[in-house]
Amino acid sequence: MGLYRENGQRITKAAFPAAAVADPPKHITEDVYQSQPYGLGDGAPEGSRRHLLYQAGTVVLQSEIDRLFTVAAIATVSPAIVTAARSASAAAARTSGSSPS
Repeated sequence: MGLYRENGQRITKAAFPAAAVADPPKHITEDVYQSQPYGLGDGAPEGSRRHLLYQAGTVVLQSEIDRLFTVAAIATVSPAIVTAARSASAAAARTSGSSPS
């Protein structure tokens, strides 16, 4: 058995016409379920109805798995609260006569 191009040229293992993929396929090793709410009155935070999303053995691209999870984002950082707490602690220590920690 041999491998050949359309023009008849033999293909070696080193010259096999394939490219590396930036989005690798992943093999799902166990059943994966997704939860959804029954409706507006469903008390579970992520919903209490579950359905099979991927059956074990399914091949899925990494980008598809990544889309299932929300990306964490920091909206604001507020060091002023820490500074205000330290100032209040220092002021209280001065009035009581002890040193701030």
